[in-house]
Amino acid sequence: MKTIEIGISADSITYIIGNKRWYINQEDDPIPDLTEMFEYLGFKVETLGGLLMTTVTLSKHEMVIDKSEYEELLNQAMRAEALDSAGVDNWSGYDYACEIYRDMKEDNV
Repeated sequence: MKTIEIGISADSITYIIGNKRWYINQEDDPIPDLTEMFEYLGFKVETLGGLLMTTVTLSKHEMVIDKSEYEELLNQAMRAEALDSAGVDNWSGYDYACEIYRDMKEDNV
């Protein structure tokens, strides 16, 4: 994994990745430097009508989710772990809840 450092001033942005540095002045056209930077990171870059376009390809084991959704999933996992730790599996309705969960899981696959 490469560490990316970004320095921002009133008139420029500096990107440092590994031992490479890109300095983009506010008056310069940023597309050549940004294209080189993205290609250095392994992205395929195209320009279309003055816009810089790149596509991130994820492996079948990766996905992108919104940070708030990630935090909600994390909270739900912690809540489930807390319930398990408190012995919810000894609750009289636990087996029924597991059956509902299995049905919900089958419906969403």
